[in-house]
This record gives sequence, C-alpha cells and structure tokens, in this order.
Amino acid sequence: MAQAGEAAAAPASASGRSVWAQLADRVNPAYDRPRLRPDVVVRGFTTTDGEAYYIAKSPSAGTYVRLGPDEQYLLALMDGSHQVADLMEAYVQRYQRFAFDRVVHLVHELRQQRFLVGEPRDAWGGLAAALARHTWTYRIDQVIQSYRYHEFPLTGLDGPLTALYRAGGWAAFTPPVLLLGAVLALVGAGLFVWELLFGDRDILRFRGSYTLGLLTFLALWTAVISLHELGHALTTKHFGCEVRRGGVMLYYGLPAFFTDTSDIWMAPRRARLLVSVAGMATIWALGGLAMLVVVWQPSSLLAPIAFQLALVAYVNNTLQLVPLLELDGYYLLIDWLEMPRLRARALAFIRAELWRKLKRRTPFSREERIFTVYGTLALLYSGLVLAAATYLWARRLQRLLADAWVQEGVGWRVLVIVVALAFGIPLLFGTALKLWQLARAVGRLLARLRPPHPARRGAPGAPDHRPAPARASGPAIARRRCAGPG
Repeated sequence: MAQAGEAAAAPASASGRSVWAQLADRVNPAYDRPRLRPDVVVRGFTTTDGEAYYIAKSPSAGTYVRLGPDEQYLLALMDGSHQVADLMEAYVQRYQRFAFDRVVHLVHELRQQRFLVGEPRDAWGGLAAALARHTWTYRIDQVIQSYRYHEFPLTGLDGPLTALYRAGGWAAFTPPVLLLGAVLALVGAGLFVWELLFGDRDILRFRGSYTLGLLTFLALWTAVISLHELGHALTTKHFGCEVRRGGVMLYYGLPAFFTDTSDIWMAPRRARLLVSVAGMATIWALGGLAMLVVVWQPSSLLAPIAFQLALVAYVNNTLQLVPLLELDGYYLLIDWLEMPRLRARALAFIRAELWRKLKRRTPFSREERIFTVYGTLALLYSGLVLAAATYLWARRLQRLLADAWVQEGVGWRVLVIVVALAFGIPLLFGTALKLWQLARAVGRLLARLRPPHPARRGAPGAPDHRPAPARASGPAIARRRCAGPG
C-alpha cells in the first residue's frame, strides 16, 4: 500500500463509483501532495570527478539524505501544491525520460526519513509487523537483533560539547598542538615496537596477577574508547556541525561506545575525512605519552599501566583502520570513494543481484565491481574476526578462572566469575548468532542455485509479470562513530 501523506488528494469521484474504486484513488501514490518541512536544509557539493550532488538535512528529525541533481530539482517542487503525478510530468519535461519508480521512491524515502510534513504510515508493513509479533520466531529474532546491535543512547550532548570546545577544546586544533601530537604518536610507536621486541614485560599480567592484568586492560580500554569518541565529537564541533547523540551500544554481544556525527555530511569531504581519523589520532598521541612514561620511569608502579595503555592505543585503536566493519576505516573509505552506505549496499548486492548477473553473464559497472570485492572481503573478514575473537576471549576467560582459583577469599572468586560470565555469555551468544546467520545465508544461496521445479515454470514464451526492482534513490545516510569491541 502506498505511503499515506498529510493529504493524498484524489480527484473528485464520479457519481456511482464503488467504494473500492474511491479507495484505490486514495492510496494511489500519484495523487499524494508531498510538502517539505520548513526547516529542511540543502547544501550542494561536488565529487572529485566534478559531479554535483546535494545533502539534505531534516533538523527536527536528525536525518540526512544524499540527492542527485535531478532529485534536488524535484525536492524544490515539493511545496504541497503539486501531486506526485505533477512531479513526474515536470521530470519528463526537464530530463526527457519517464522515471515513475525514481520519483515515487524519492517521495517514499523522504517521508520515511521525516523530510515531509505528516507522519509516515505503512499499512501493509504495520499489519505484517502486528501479525508477526504473535509468533515465537519473531520474539527470538528480536532478542538476536538486540544482541547484534542495540543502542543505549544519550541525547542532548551538543550543548555540553559546544561548551567544552569553546572552553579550550579548540586549542587541540592549533598547528603547534597538532604537530606535537604527530611527533608523540610517531615516537611512541617506535618505542612501543622496540619494547615489544626487546623488552621483558608481560602484557597480560599486572603485579603478577592475570586477573588484575585483565581488569586493568578493560578499564584502560573503556577510558581509551571514551577519549576516542571525544576526539570525533570535538572535531565535528570544530567544523561547526552538531553531535546530537552518543552513548553505549551492544555490537555482536560486546560493549562499544558511539557518537552520532551524521551532521558532518553537511561539511566538505576534507572535513569528513578529518573527523574519521580524529579519534585514532587522539589515542595515538596518548599512546606516545604513555610510552614516554615507560621509558623514563621503567621501574615505577605506573610503567606497567602505561605499557598496557600503549598496547590499547597502538593495537586495538589502530584496528579501527580496517574498513570491513563499520569503524573509522570504513568511513574513511566511503568518503574516499564517495559511496555512502557502502557496506549495506554491497552485502545486499552480494545476497541478490550478484548471482543474477553471474547467471546471465552480464558486464559489471564500476560500482558493482566495488560491491563485489568489498562485500566478499567483508563477509570473509567477519568470519575471521569471529573465529579470532572466540579463540582469544576463550583463552582469556580460561586464564581468568584459573587465576581466580589460586587466590584467597571467596569474594574475589565471586567477582572473577561474574566478570567471566559477563564476557562469556555475550561471546557465546554472538558466536551462535553468526553461525545461525551463516546457515541461513548458505540455505538461501542453495535455494537460489537450485533449478526451479518444472510445475512452477511458466509456459514457454510467457511474459514475466514480476515487477522490476525500484531504482535506489536518495539513500538515507548516517555516521554513527563506533569504537568497536576490544
């Protein structure tokens, strides 16, 4: 059923028309009169190839869409006085081609992202969701999805972050401080590698205890990713953009932090790239300071803590550069390629369109080649990360429990068991989730490759009545910076 706008103005019904005919007019998307919210902001940009594009922002909803020049032209006509049919006519006159799917999809996307006056309503989708809630598979799927990705957001962060930037955060972006940070990061990286190769420090223990070492590591990791996200947020403020939300999230069953820096889409490409690298750069400089403490005070109580801090900064933090998960490296890649929502679009292409193109042996466009390579590598990397994380965390938990049993005191043992369960249960749940998703994906692939049953095939030469897929138009974009699981 079509999306119902603020008022889908159907033409006057003729006398004697049935109620079903009048209902058909009412739900016909061609009669909708889309009207843009008055606070919508649109800014124009140019790609490195010289192609124009636009980013539209709905401040009241906090949503963003990327538009082509033809979509921006249609956006300017959405004042509530034109029906969708009028938009299609204007499109044909200006661009000399009929694009019903493109216009309807754009209106649908804008309404879903709350760019248009009137709440989005999807009758069929709402009915299907209401019926699904009564099934046990739906409840299980909701639990799984919550463990895979679930946010615990904090809103209203923009005011405090603006105050922090004005109170002194701006100094971090002055040339002397930036140069000092770069020197610290480079010198610290060299000292860290030297200490790893020729030092004798046990990075897994603190004061002879593996339990204390792991707990210290987790505390440092929490502090580091908090500063990592603060680096993203302050850089976003440096370029005059908003940070509406942040908080904690579950990412495949493990805790992570995030800041929503989607507003940086309203800034030029260079600003987006700098925001992407700001979190890592902040922690690299912090790792350099930590290594100076290790070198100057090698026997102090702070030295093993500083070395663990450097370990988090130069290993865990640098892994954010890998672009195959939605971490900092991913946002650097999509800004470099200028392809928003790359991961979601690539995985969708791998699941469906890739197999059709391989069967038909049709040529691939540049975008489709990128989708194929990136989607394949992302799937392989996800499996590798799952296997490595399962192995490493299982070893950590095993050592943690073994270390607890040699300690005196029941309270200490209970604390260690609680920590082990807190990380072991999400680990097992996340592993089961990935195996379940893999089994479903393999099942879909086998079903797609299996030849259809003769009884289900149409008569030879019969036309194919399946609707053509709608062309993707005006994709919604977001940038939830995530300092991922350790």
